[in-house]
Amino acid sequence: MWVARHADWKLVHGQAGSESPELFNLAQDVGERNNLASAQPERVKELQALWDSWNARQAAPQPPQDRPAKRQKRKTKKD
Repeated sequence: MWVARHADWKLVHGQAGSESPELFNLAQDVGERNNLASAQPERVKELQALWDSWNARQAAPQPPQDRPAKRQKRKTKKD
């Protein structure tokens, strides 16, 4: 799932397992009840392009690095 927001517009992709993007005008629909994606395909393309551009500039995911083991203090018993 990913989200792109620009001005009053929010594009949601992959919500609840859906493959179709959802588009909302947050200035008019704060509760995100009216999906405008089919009515505004150009706005969907615009926000998709913004997200694609941002995503292309991100560093590639890296596997976690192994951390050196922490030294444990040994308690010694004095005789």
